[in-house]
Amino acid sequence: DDYLNPDINLIGNIYPNPSNNNFNIDFNLLKTNQVSIRILNLLGDEVKTITDSKLYPGAHSFKWDAQSNNNSRIRSGIYFCVFQVGDFSEVHKLVLNQD
Repeated sequence: DDYLNPDINLIGNIYPNPSNNNFNIDFNLLKTNQVSIRILNLLGDEVKTITDSKLYPGAHSFKWDAQSNNNSRIRSGIYFCVFQVGDFSEVHKLVLNQD
């Protein structure tokens, strides 16, 4: 929430969720900050780094194509999107249905 961290206005849009192949991750930064977005499996293992970079104020959009860091296809299941901006972090549950 905005009151937890004045540096970020997280719109919290991760859509579609559930998804069968692509997740869109949208957010808005109020000031320049280091941003990390990672996808973890149920065991807490990282399967994909979406970004780990300094981003500038404004709207940002990233896409996860349900592939791992080594470009292999991810199996259906529950995953977690860990969104970190500076010292602030937030976790979103993602459901991947590749039927």
